[in-house]
Formats: sequence, structure tokens, C-alpha cells
Amino acid sequence: MSERECPENIKIINDKFFYCTDDLIYKGNKSEIYKGRYMTEYKITSNNSYDTSFSICVKKEPPYLKFPELETEYNILDYLRKFFKKEGIEPFSFVPEIYDHYHNVDSPSYLIEKIYGNSVNTIFKMCKYKFSLMSSLLLMEQMLQIIHSLHEVGIIHRNLNPHKFLFGKEETLDKLSSKMNQKEIDINPRSQLYLIDYSSAKFYRTDNDNESNHIKFNDEVKDFYFTNKNFCSIWAELKMEQSRRDDLYSLFYIMIYLLIGKLPWMDIKSKSKKERREKIRNLKLCLSNFELCQKVNKLISNEVELFAFYLNGLSFDDEPNYIYLKELIAEMQRKVINSKNIKYSTAMITILN
Repeated sequence: MSERECPENIKIINDKFFYCTDDLIYKGNKSEIYKGRYMTEYKITSNNSYDTSFSICVKKEPPYLKFPELETEYNILDYLRKFFKKEGIEPFSFVPEIYDHYHNVDSPSYLIEKIYGNSVNTIFKMCKYKFSLMSSLLLMEQMLQIIHSLHEVGIIHRNLNPHKFLFGKEETLDKLSSKMNQKEIDINPRSQLYLIDYSSAKFYRTDNDNESNHIKFNDEVKDFYFTNKNFCSIWAELKMEQSRRDDLYSLFYIMIYLLIGKLPWMDIKSKSKKERREKIRNLKLCLSNFELCQKVNKLISNEVELFAFYLNGLSFDDEPNYIYLKELIAEMQRKVINSKNIKYSTAMITILN
């Protein structure tokens, strides 16, 4: 069957079929993500047509972009798959599963992935920007491990934020909202998170086994705007080449966001995106980490400050001490448990009174 014989919304990739719905999941600067269906069988008869299909996530990118994203993302995910296969080990559980990929310079490109659940940010917003201390720390523990695992194979993400971490269970927003209204939401923060969107990812070393082959420092990066303005490091804001420390600094901002409900620059008003970015950059330059940590619960504020203090001491090509950072998070968890405060130590994500 040729493509012209298919209904308009059905596309052919590698002799397989998929179609997008109008259900927009996420709209980024360069691409849009829709829910879709992936067909293992599609037939047209004289009377009707039918298909055997399952839900998918369809990432669509327009043509003629100066910095195309989907090709980069596919290459990174394909590398991870081949790397694990070569090493004879299963892929890291946080890596999204890809079904197909289609790239063309003069027509839309598509990346077909397995569909997962809602993002950490979506759940956080629905919980009125308030998680228990233990829930936030359990999420941070898992996020740090994911970043560590990614760095171990020579890749940096460069665009970490709460939108990029997804829960595994697919659940519609209507169903989730109903649970919220009934205060029946009950999500385990220990359940597997998936790190998505590798369109800005990059190899920070040319040889996976040789730390000396680290990428060179560059203070005139052209694609810096790929990063999320609220969660990127100040070095990324200043158009400097990113490295492992920048991923970890984004993680630190995510930590502050989950612990206090917002970051100081999220309230900035501006007349344009350019002006807003400049104001955020200036505030990040002026605001010390000590000031940033002032609203964090006093029970764990010392460890949060130590986390930030350690990141400030990292050089561009330093190998971070992930064990030390994990110990800081573990110590915060111990303090919360020892406090015997039920409101703090609730280990499930739920609506807090």
C-alpha cells in the first residue's frame, strides 16, 4: 500500500504506520509532542479499514530549522541502545524506548517513542506546588542516580528540568484531576522515573573510557538557548559550554523548586522573552546560594547549602563526586525520618492539608 492510499493523518515509516491525534502533550521551542497510535497492521478493504495499534508518543519537528533537534535525539538514544547491547547489559531503565524515526530536511521529522506518564512538574503543579519533604528527597535521589548513570556513558543532558522527568504510568489529566479533587492521588516517588528529551544532549568526551578526552571549554556557544531558562546554570546563561557540573546545577535548582515551590526568578515580569532572560541571568548572578537556600526547611538547609557549595567549587572538566552528593541526600532523608514529623516524612506524593 502506498502512502497516498492512507488517510491523511497516517504516515509510513520503514513500512510501518502511525498517526498523530490532536491531543497535544507538550509544546517546545522547536517541536511539538502529540499522543498517537502505532499500527502493527493496517488494511483497507472495499467496505472499511481497520488497524491493530497501541498508544505512542509522536514528537514532530518542522523542516528547515537552523539547529534540528530530533536527529540529535535519535542518535543519542540509538547510541545508548547499541552501547548497552555491545556491553551485553540491559538498557538503563530510565531511557525512553524508541520505535521509529524519520528525518527529512524539506518535510516534518518524526520520532516515535513509547508513551509514559505525567511529568514531575505536572504532578507538582496539581499538588499546588507542595510535596512532603520525603517525597521531594526520594525524587531527588532517583534523579541524581539517573544523571550519574547518563554521565557514566559520556553524555550530558544540557536541558534538565521537572518537565523532563516522567512517571511510568500513563494516566489522563482528567482522571488525575478527579483523583486530585477527591484527594485520592497516591503516587510512589520510588517508582521508576524516565528522563526524556535528548535533543540538547551531547557527548562530553570523545572516548567513553578516557577521561582526558573531555570536550574543550568554549565561551561562545551558539545553541545555549536550548536550555530551560529557569533551571539552567549561570554558565549556560553566559553562553559557556556545558559539562557535568551544569547538569548537576540544574538538579540543584530542581531541588530548590521542589522544596519551596518556586524559584525566585519565576515571578519576574518582562515585556519580551529577551528581557526576561536578561533579568533572570542578572538575578542568578546577584543571588547567592545562601540566599537561595533561606526558605528551605531548616531541618535540611545545611545539607542543601553544602550541595550548592560543592557545585560552586567544580571546574568545567572536573569529575563530580556523585557519592558525596548522594550522601548529602541520604543524610537529609535520615533527618526527616528522625524528626518523626508525619507531614515531613510522608513517603507518598499526595495532597497535603
